[in-house]
Amino acid sequence: VKMELTPIFSKLLRYTIMFFIAYVIYLLYIALVKPLVFWFKFKKYNNVHVNKYFIPLLGDLYYHVKDMNAGRVHYHHKIEQAEETKDYDLKVKLEGLNPIILIESNKALEEFVALQPHIIDRGWEYKGLTKCVPEGFINARTTTKTHEQRKLFTSLLNLNQASKYTSGMIDCCEELLDSMKSGETYDFMFHMNAITFNILTNVLFGDDVKELRTKKELFPTPEGDTREMNLCEGMLMVANSFLFQLINPITTMFPFINKYDLINPYKRDRENHLHLNDMLKSLIAKSKDTKSVSYQVFRDSNCTKNEIFEDLVTFMVAGSETSARTMVSMLYYMKKNPEILAKARQELKEHGITRQSDFRKDIDMNLLQNLEYMTCVIKEALRMDSPTFESFTYTNYDDVKICNVPIEKGTIFKIDICSAHFYENCWLRPKEFVPERFDMDSEFYKESKKACPDMSNYSRRAFSHGKRACPGQTLAYLEIKIIVAYIITHIDYDVDEEFLNRHGIGFGLGSQIIPKFKVTKI
Repeated sequence: VKMELTPIFSKLLRYTIMFFIAYVIYLLYIALVKPLVFWFKFKKYNNVHVNKYFIPLLGDLYYHVKDMNAGRVHYHHKIEQAEETKDYDLKVKLEGLNPIILIESNKALEEFVALQPHIIDRGWEYKGLTKCVPEGFINARTTTKTHEQRKLFTSLLNLNQASKYTSGMIDCCEELLDSMKSGETYDFMFHMNAITFNILTNVLFGDDVKELRTKKELFPTPEGDTREMNLCEGMLMVANSFLFQLINPITTMFPFINKYDLINPYKRDRENHLHLNDMLKSLIAKSKDTKSVSYQVFRDSNCTKNEIFEDLVTFMVAGSETSARTMVSMLYYMKKNPEILAKARQELKEHGITRQSDFRKDIDMNLLQNLEYMTCVIKEALRMDSPTFESFTYTNYDDVKICNVPIEKGTIFKIDICSAHFYENCWLRPKEFVPERFDMDSEFYKESKKACPDMSNYSRRAFSHGKRACPGQTLAYLEIKIIVAYIITHIDYDVDEEFLNRHGIGFGLGSQIIPKFKVTKI
């Protein structure tokens, strides 16, 4: 028997060694050869920026890790590199193993948008937040069905529809302020996330969602313990966990681990995500609120139940995170520039909005639209510290030329948001927080028009551009105005001087910087 088995084991060992060698060659190809060829290929084009040094395996993730190790927000290097990349149309980025073309100039973005959606469209991605919603329209190619789905959501969240939710937004503001005590220091990222999450869940699921606000269940945490959390706490933890996956080198260096959730944190995050989905599906099944967005979408949409569910999760998670981070940036930069905070409060006072105001009675759509300076502050916060530093992925479904650079079918694209907001040919003194740059009647705006020849609508990229631009920006502006107006009329807040002046502060998605503000109730 031993003599018969020996040849079998010998063959098995030989095939195993051959497979291992073949796999190593494959890894070398995707990790070194493919990105290196891509890197060299575009070096010959004068309008394509290519990093001076090729960094194997990590690629540009190296700069994200370097920023975090230095205590800066992980995308700060993009601000520093803006001076270098401002004169280019495109940029080669190596995201771990993935070669990517970044859209840099306004000219390139205009051509890029013109090619959507027939030649360039969303590219399916299974990492980061998109991993939570693989069947949602955030990942899907543009079709008649996805177009109608986006159109339905946009119609339900437009200004006329969103105005119905102002009273609920004020309720959430009151809940937040009631939970705070004068003299105490709070993590404002957590509290802004909580308030925007509560607002969005009310909008999407109606009054039924209150059932899950206080109900707590056990979740394993990234710290290694197990804690009781409500729906909001669980969703925020999972959203941030998936965001950290996006900049985790393992995600791109070993994509099969990310795809199949073989080890922690991937395995744990997936289990938590499924647990939260079960909680939400249970809620939706019992929902009777006919005014909620979810009820109307399930009634009127042609998509499958799972597609609709994932679209609702997309709005709930992405919408709350991005708005919360914008408000933290606003509050931070207004405290860093106290004259801006004073001017914002003065504008509210001139419109009759003070601590003594009845917000439910006095806040209406006409007043909110007339808060012109507040609008400028929001726009400047979106420019200075956009909640997303790059867009989701796109791909070209045919060979294309962008700014006369030929690009083969199947290339991955992203729109560079962060860098473009600091180009000196588009923005006057871009590293300064100046809301007046968006006030067409201001001297700063007029000076900017003269000094910045490339200044255009494509310079503003926080909500992206084209067919896949953010469909929730109307609701975002509405809730940000209401929440910030309520906060700055009801409390004062102090920020540590060292924190205000620290280099590399930012609060966009994936930021690990905690904004701790000391509260004083007015």
